[in-house]
Amino acid sequence: MRKSVISTCLTVVLMSTSISAWAVETAPLEPSVADTLNLERLFYANDQEEICTEDAIAVLTAQLKAELFSASDLLTAAINVCGSLANELALTAIKHSSMEELDSVLATAFDMATPDAYQTLYDTAYNRGLDEASLITAAILGGVDPTALAPVTAAGDASDNLTPLSAPTNLGVGGGGGGGGSISAN
Repeated sequence: MRKSVISTCLTVVLMSTSISAWAVETAPLEPSVADTLNLERLFYANDQEEICTEDAIAVLTAQLKAELFSASDLLTAAINVCGSLANELALTAIKHSSMEELDSVLATAFDMATPDAYQTLYDTAYNRGLDEASLITAAILGGVDPTALAPVTAAGDASDNLTPLSAPTNLGVGGGGGGGGSISAN
């Protein structure tokens, strides 16, 4: 009896440990301060006074392809270090992130880029195949009014295609509008 109670307790402890270990392994983790600092170190130029060089775009592209960190975390770290390149870094992240992360990257890009880049970011994500609902959600999460953004069509901007309709002006030409005319043999 004593052996079965001990083995039952041991089994419960082991199961709870394995369940909690499984929960830790599968739970999405937010980057810690140390992780964020390590990510930001990737974007500092080596032994140079200027930390925002074009190399930051190359570093971001390489890190996105390596897929060691989430694309949104990489973009955030890159812009935190190189804010003057925010629009270029955001566009690079949208071009090179995986389709699974594209909506969250777009939201981060909207949040961190300047308003003059919004349409380009939106169009790039649209052309990569991000669906309309995800585009709208990303805009809202990024603090951008989605109604101000519209996908560019093959014929140009959607607002360029609007043609005002007018009523025809010559409805009664030839006098045949009243029904009292005659048919000519010619």
